[in-house]
Amino acid sequence: MASTAEAGVITFTDVTDSVGLTARLRGRGCCFFDLECDLDMDLIVWNDDGADDLLYRNDGTGHFEEIAAAANVQGSTSYSEAPGAVFDADNDGLPDFYVPCSFLEAGAKNRFHRNLDGFHFEEMSIPLGLRTSQLWARGPTAVDVNQDGLLDLFTGSLDENPFTLRTFLYMSRWPQPYVDESSARGLDYALNDFAHLWFDWGDDGDLDLFVGTFVSGFGVSAEEIDRIYENDGTGHFTWASGAINSSPLATTGVYLADFDGNGTLDILALQTVRPNATNPPPVLNNVWNDNGDGTFTDIAPALNLGMPESLVADARTEKRMAVVADFDNDMDPDVYVATWNAVIGGEPRDELWLNEGGVYVERGVQAGITLGLNTYACAAADVNGDGFLDIYAVNDNDFGTRDTLYLNNGNSNHWLEIDPRGIISNRDAIGLKAWLTAGGVAQVQELYSTTTLPSLLHFGLGPNTTVEQLVLRWPRGLVETYTGLSADQVFRPVEGAATPFDGTGLLLR
Repeated sequence: MASTAEAGVITFTDVTDSVGLTARLRGRGCCFFDLECDLDMDLIVWNDDGADDLLYRNDGTGHFEEIAAAANVQGSTSYSEAPGAVFDADNDGLPDFYVPCSFLEAGAKNRFHRNLDGFHFEEMSIPLGLRTSQLWARGPTAVDVNQDGLLDLFTGSLDENPFTLRTFLYMSRWPQPYVDESSARGLDYALNDFAHLWFDWGDDGDLDLFVGTFVSGFGVSAEEIDRIYENDGTGHFTWASGAINSSPLATTGVYLADFDGNGTLDILALQTVRPNATNPPPVLNNVWNDNGDGTFTDIAPALNLGMPESLVADARTEKRMAVVADFDNDMDPDVYVATWNAVIGGEPRDELWLNEGGVYVERGVQAGITLGLNTYACAAADVNGDGFLDIYAVNDNDFGTRDTLYLNNGNSNHWLEIDPRGIISNRDAIGLKAWLTAGGVAQVQELYSTTTLPSLLHFGLGPNTTVEQLVLRWPRGLVETYTGLSADQVFRPVEGAATPFDGTGLLLR
């Protein structure tokens, strides 16, 4: 394939206070999404220690107003120790929320908030069968396992008393209650899993599962390793035990992108230190490249994406979460990493790894990522509509810090965002695969369930002002091709509509 564009200079500015994001709570997760389907990015922050969750509404200019109480998404018994899930459960075009809760606090209950009108929510966990108390849900993700057009909900969990690890695959029967079919579908493993990635392994049109495990001193076996569970095409899964050769580390996030630019998607497994480890070795990430024969090879060393952890104030930093996206719009993915350290005064700085000719270089300081605030979670989206992705960092406010919104100052590169609407497939189009060509450079992305990015695809186009070809394969298998799309806009394809549908196919900012 042709080479990508030359890496563009990129800088960020901390605009947190000036845009209304001034809360100082103990956040544990966040997600950008389009609350009202008005093409601007809103924000939810899930909080721990009984603090109410925060819902920020974007006024269209990149300024935010906190509306959680008015919208009825507060919950002082949430104790959200992990990020939740944002997905359109009822296919009405409005995003709903699943909120996971910590088992550490009595009375904490997992919650589900249904979006009624773009502003008001109704808590429906009990009638939908999703309120499981005393189970710490981790890594919830949305996936249409049986391709019926309804998004199912998958999560790992940890029960405190007695100590139990198990999974839940809540199959949607909307509007009837969800039914847990994890055992019947082969996903009844007992792993201390923190992160899940649903992706189309082998390009066969169904979604498989990458499980990121966390060996952390809870008494679990050292045999816990990252795993891939393969979908047989009917929604039943089997552990592909020979697919990856993983060491038992502590995986805190898994992300999908074409890191080496060869036209196939790779998996970044973000690795952090095991808290109970004695004299632990350097902790290096994995980037799993699909060999095409049912196995993967770790290419992190060749890409310089190992990101070895360092000592800060005599304590090891932890890589908590990452955003994988094209921040400089130069036609290849970059990586923002949220880092954390348990020592007050020893807070590490988050990192920004830019893809520079196929090798990743840490450019955080040059880009203005200079605050050391002990980040627990992060997410990215274009909050002001300029075509460049901004970053929100959820910081550990036990140390008196605040969250941070880094506004991307941009450069001369162009972009295209794809905001798909499923009709036969699920409305969010989770599982959509896109192949884009501009200036002779081919890119590939897959829309997967993650809190680090909204449910759309962001493509940097470098100097190119036209997309020569865009091929979409929808989750239910329909393939559509578009040509001659103009850059610097949001394109909203509608499944089954070869041309813009009711005037909404092409949306200009």
